[in-house]
Amino acid sequence: MKFGVKEQLLNIYPAIPQGITNNEVNHDLWFGASINHTIKNQFPSEIYLEKAKKPGQEQFWKGVQNNSIGCNHEGAGQVGSFFIESYLPSFVVTAFTEGYFYNMQQTTRRGVKINNIICKEELLNTDGVKEDFNSKFQFYNEITREEKQGSFNKLIQGSMQQLPLCIESSFEGPITYRTLREYSRWRKLKHLPFEMKKFGQLIDEKLTNVSKFSNTKTMHEMGLEDVINGLRIDEDPSQFYADHTMHIPENMYFEKIWNSGEINELKKQGANAVLLHNYNPFNLTLDNILEGKINRNPALLAALPNSFVVIASKNNLASGIDENRHMTIKKVFQPFTHALKKGYTLAEPTELKDYKADVKSLNRSTDQLIQDLNGKIPVKELFQLLPHNFEAIKIETIDYNSLFNLFEKRDCVKVREGVYQRIQKIKQVLEPVFPEISKQRLAKGVQLGVCYEKVYDKKGCKACGKTVQYTH
Repeated sequence: MKFGVKEQLLNIYPAIPQGITNNEVNHDLWFGASINHTIKNQFPSEIYLEKAKKPGQEQFWKGVQNNSIGCNHEGAGQVGSFFIESYLPSFVVTAFTEGYFYNMQQTTRRGVKINNIICKEELLNTDGVKEDFNSKFQFYNEITREEKQGSFNKLIQGSMQQLPLCIESSFEGPITYRTLREYSRWRKLKHLPFEMKKFGQLIDEKLTNVSKFSNTKTMHEMGLEDVINGLRIDEDPSQFYADHTMHIPENMYFEKIWNSGEINELKKQGANAVLLHNYNPFNLTLDNILEGKINRNPALLAALPNSFVVIASKNNLASGIDENRHMTIKKVFQPFTHALKKGYTLAEPTELKDYKADVKSLNRSTDQLIQDLNGKIPVKELFQLLPHNFEAIKIETIDYNSLFNLFEKRDCVKVREGVYQRIQKIKQVLEPVFPEISKQRLAKGVQLGVCYEKVYDKKGCKACGKTVQYTH
């Protein structure tokens, strides 16, 4: 099988304006473009423009120009809100999860562009690498050949976990100027892999000459030099995202908790969790919290962020991406260096329960490759050969508000299998704090009786044993 080594691509422009959300046709075009770029190796904005400029769209396009681009893009630029589109190695996207952005679209959640790799040619040509990649891509291709790419298909999600972290992925989403500046700092961090530093460099270059959506005006011409200079926070420690800390070569603080014996349970294979600490000064109960959140009790809502738990947990990287996006949760990650030195585990995705023998074989192949190359190539490159079912340990401080927001989103039988397993483990270890919590279904749709996702069945969902109605 021939592998295509691709270049990183990055596009930044002022965020999609109000006109698009207010115009149903416009919004549909943009949403369709966002989804279709999963299959096409093309930025969503390019697909959007192609759709908008098709014959018969002249009136529509005139409205976009007048109502959206003509006015609101200038305003979007002034407040520092931008939209980012990128094609990156999957591990870079995995480490780009804590910043202030929403509605994230990532291609590897719904399908993979077969054979596209973003890594150094030397790494791909290292003895044994192509053979290992070949077996994994063949497995993915065989499992997903008849499946619809671009969907939340369980077989796609499961088999994608067997692919290496250097596969091509893409990301798109709105993000603030300040947050982009924080990520541009990656270009200066010597311990990061080349691909992550390059991403930081691309951000820095683009931000100095970011164009309007369909215009050639630069930040300089828009009169935003003062904004740029005032928000250069490359060295500002007040805003720090921990999502890249998996790449710290030596983390003495993680080493301390590893050696303490408190997280020994997490050294075994499989999703798991350990409760390290609970602080509940208001003696809040599960009933208090559920009732208060549903009724929006202001006194309770003020108390929730001032109570917290510290939890150590483990699940595979593919599932962890979903949860790492809960940006109010403070995290410390196990470094790749530590895992490769002390021993790591690879998950056996439940989505692939009918392919257990194949998964075990691929996991053994990974272990052998890592063992053969460990010490021969830098860890900055070695970890890129690990698959997405690599099980990562993280220590999280979660205030009660963030904790129940996590449950509202992820304690649903329709979420990714690995996420669901980890949430159930967390609920189990919280039994001493909230008795009977593991018996509760805490998904928001169940609590409210209605679900806002609107993605399964217009008649409602009974998958969790509850009748939940959708809002449309």
